[in-house]
Amino acid sequence: MQTALAESLLDGQVRLTEHAGYLTVNIVRNSENLTQHRRVRNLIEAAIETTGRKRILLRSTHGQRAPDEVREAIFKWLTTSPVLERVALIVPSEPLASELNMKGMISRRCMRAFTGLEQAEQWLLSEQGS
Repeated sequence: MQTALAESLLDGQVRLTEHAGYLTVNIVRNSENLTQHRRVRNLIEAAIETTGRKRILLRSTHGQRAPDEVREAIFKWLTTSPVLERVALIVPSEPLASELNMKGMISRRCMRAFTGLEQAEQWLLSEQGS
């Protein structure tokens, strides 16, 4: 099952798609400030509430870095939000995946970074969180 919850939301900034067992969040354009980040976060949380899907696959399709304060706010949300059960991040490189995986372990959150979609989906849908 794959259902497009929104083809283009928040001025083309994000796309949400519901799958069997999880939501895909495609970041088309990074939040430029904390206000935009909060709007995206609220949108994702509303989709989680609507669908009941608490596992998300998060990926960026543009390659530009968000400002440091926005990246810090995103990571804080990913590692503390009670609405998220499991988060798989798709990242462009192994060194970045390793860095994020270490941060995820330190936060004791069920969050992992991957460079490939297939691995991310397998982990996201597995019953074990490691």
